[in-house]
Amino acid sequence: MLSLGFYKRLNFWFAFMALGLLLGLVGFAAMGEVKDLDLWLHLKMGEWIVAHGQVPSTDVLSASFAGSPWVDHEWLFQVAAHLIRDTFGMDGLILMQVVMVLATFIVLFLLCQHRDRYLALIGLFFLLFQVYQTRFTIRPDIFSIFFLVLSLYLLERKLGRAWCVPAMFLVQVVWTNMHGYSILGVLLVFLWALADVIRRRLPLPRTWRELPALDADAHRRLGLVFIAVVAANFVGPLGVAGALYPVKILFGMAGDMGVFFEHITELARPVTWDSLFSLVRWPYKALIILSTLSFILNWRRVRVCDLLLWAAFLAFSLTALRNMTYFALIACFVTMRN
Repeated sequence: MLSLGFYKRLNFWFAFMALGLLLGLVGFAAMGEVKDLDLWLHLKMGEWIVAHGQVPSTDVLSASFAGSPWVDHEWLFQVAAHLIRDTFGMDGLILMQVVMVLATFIVLFLLCQHRDRYLALIGLFFLLFQVYQTRFTIRPDIFSIFFLVLSLYLLERKLGRAWCVPAMFLVQVVWTNMHGYSILGVLLVFLWALADVIRRRLPLPRTWRELPALDADAHRRLGLVFIAVVAANFVGPLGVAGALYPVKILFGMAGDMGVFFEHITELARPVTWDSLFSLVRWPYKALIILSTLSFILNWRRVRVCDLLLWAAFLAFSLTALRNMTYFALIACFVTMRN
């Protein structure tokens, strides 16, 4: 009879091949035509910034609002997109998208891999792909999604290394100048630190406290990481205005500007009472259900950090269609950890 070890190796190689096919599908899907109209604004602004050697503080392209104050928080993406298009043409931009999407999946795989759970990971990746493909557009979002996964990887796997602090700082600096969702990097580290405080200060269930905790060096380094990522938001030509812009937008969506945002399709809510029990956006709903079940089935050994991340990003994703992918990434991470 064949040994148990043989079946484990067979399972590993079948799962590995299936993962390769899935990544191939992801890469193929990301290699689509240019459909997002915002790209042309980004390309023109990148051209303007390169030509003038500065990031504008007022609207320089609009005919009706010319001269109005403007925080161009995506300037670095615009410059990169312009230079790539100028050098390699539109195919270069499509290749950039493919590289960033595949890099996101690869880093997430390195973060979530578990030798006995490859098939489960492939299933989660398939659901993630279904959610993520709605954001397969040449926009700064693809960098935000990648930087979120990369930051998560550094915190989970490399916090014990001295170079983690400067690495997180550099990631956050680039992210801040790429996209307004760089605030998620600060949120990620804050929740990580908050979980550590809760674990140390609150009377949690005994089995929760028995899980591995941060040692003194990692605890101190986490504090330095938080200071670094906050400081990184002020690094760049936009300065304080760039650092505060994401916060203003978030409060604006909940305030008077919310009426305006309601008419933008990608900012519509992904789940409403009318669509709650329908198959509309079923992969997203499936990830909510599966990640919830993973906590319920593993309730004796829940990590506080995972619970905080899951709750925060679920709430974030429920505010807009464009935010679903961020939760999908976190859902894959916490489900595999549980």
